[in-house]
Amino acid sequence: MGCSVLVLGAGPIGLVSLLTAKAMGASRVCVTGKCYILLALHFINYQEI
Repeated sequence: MGCSVLVLGAGPIGLVSLLTAKAMGASRVCVTGKCYILLALHFINYQEI
């Protein structure tokens, strides 16, 4: 698909949305949220997948 996706929220639903978007073929996924610690943890963990 190659689409870009914006996920609003870095909680559990946002993380599942990120993984779903990548599985569906999104080329870029951006996650926003209020908690920078959650965003950093998701980014670090996603890089390992």
